[in-house]
Amino acid sequence: MLVVAVCASGPTARTRALRPSALGQFNTERPCPVVAAFGQLAFLVLMVGGFYALAIRPQKARIRALQATQAALAPGQRVITTAGLHATVVGVDDADVRLEVAPGVVLRFARGAIAQTVSEPSPGEDAEVEATTLTLPPG
Repeated sequence: MLVVAVCASGPTARTRALRPSALGQFNTERPCPVVAAFGQLAFLVLMVGGFYALAIRPQKARIRALQATQAALAPGQRVITTAGLHATVVGVDDADVRLEVAPGVVLRFARGAIAQTVSEPSPGEDAEVEATTLTLPPG
């Protein structure tokens, strides 16, 4: 028995004779080039979609959240900068933020340097640290 397989349609159509093997199944050791190309294209599309879903989309969400935090800065808020400095917002300009890091010490930072806002501390959590003097024994 001889079976003819058509790989594509149109002027580039190719036919191929398939001969049954000893078990009665047809010998198809080489897949049709159109089917192989479609499988490779589907794999590539799946990889690009997976990369977008796992890497690009979450990063865009983080960037949007950070930009919203930086746009909503107001005096009196407690913030942490990208360098890890804890401070209170004293003033806000278009591109700059003035932060008070200690009583009477005001620093100017770019808005982009604000990493996150901190919720208000509970009573007693941000109490002043008492200065202690450490005396070393002579010698």
